[in-house]
Amino acid sequence: EYFGPALDGLVAKYRVPDAVAGATILAVGTSFPELIIGFASQFLMEPEPSISMGVTAGSAIFNQLAIVGACVLAAPGGRLKISWRAMLRDALLWVATIGLSAGLLSDGEVSALDGWLMVGLYGIYVVLCGCWNKIDALLTGGPNGSDSEGKAAAADNSLETG
Repeated sequence: EYFGPALDGLVAKYRVPDAVAGATILAVGTSFPELIIGFASQFLMEPEPSISMGVTAGSAIFNQLAIVGACVLAAPGGRLKISWRAMLRDALLWVATIGLSAGLLSDGEVSALDGWLMVGLYGIYVVLCGCWNKIDALLTGGPNGSDSEGKAAAADNSLETG
């Protein structure tokens, strides 16, 4: 009840781009339960890595499939307008995240350095989101994009995930 208006207020007050707000404030707010479960499974009970990893992976899959699918089904006309370049940005980061996670978890342990690498990749994603309108303009050849989809994407960088 209060989260949406509070997010809108923060975004307006600090002039946070929508993509950055989605990748940070909204993502942290909606992922906080996973963080609490991860901490609880590590510090309050016998460490059970499958709980924290299972919750994290299950939540990501649910977010990518069920939430996006349900939004499409609930949208007027059963369609959502998305920026394919923003979706490509997110998809490439998902692939990088999966690759990094698979590589770091291959030995069955996650070290402090591994944790910093993961947080660093997230930081890169947030910076990309913050600079996305400029990057998108460069990709489309102008400040508002040279094609009609580029102009729509610059004006409304729809489907921002997090």
